[in-house]
Amino acid sequence: MKHFLSSILIITVLTLHANVVERYYFSAAGKASFKSDAPLELISATSEAVTGILDPVNRTFAFKIPVSSFSGFNCELQRDHFNEKYMQSDKYQYATFTGKLPPDYNELKKGMQALKVFGILKIHGVQKERTIPVNLFMADQVLVIRSSFNVLLEDHNIDVPRVLYTKIASEVNIEVNALMRIRFGKIDQASASIN
Repeated sequence: MKHFLSSILIITVLTLHANVVERYYFSAAGKASFKSDAPLELISATSEAVTGILDPVNRTFAFKIPVSSFSGFNCELQRDHFNEKYMQSDKYQYATFTGKLPPDYNELKKGMQALKVFGILKIHGVQKERTIPVNLFMADQVLVIRSSFNVLLEDHNIDVPRVLYTKIASEVNIEVNALMRIRFGKIDQASASIN
């Protein structure tokens, strides 16, 4: 009987350990917005199709935004120009970021954590090494991610005609917000496809 109880205890501990080790946080409906604040015009748009994943075991963080999902422009023509002339969203369908949590990261804790995540930001087909500030807020098994950072258009080969310099800012602000829920097990194909 003692041997049987020891075996049950070992199996339980191993099962709990596997569940703790093989867990990640995922969101398929995060929100991203950008703002171009030029002297003569403010342009802003929002996407509610952000996919995000945070794997605390492998210390990885990633998000993906379908470029054509942005809406809320000042007019439909502005949205068309954004997709066709500047972002070429038929050719470069996604903006992505894949990064590693910082070396001093230990574990996710309840409450707020401010991290700087180093990784690759890919916009308009151009990859750029970036350190992105990320605020994490965890309560129970829900993780809220918030990030705000600026992007220089020239860093990603997004050309703006000189005559439009007063209407389109050379640097835009990006904000990403996502509510992530915990998942147990191996990362599935849908989640892995963020990269």
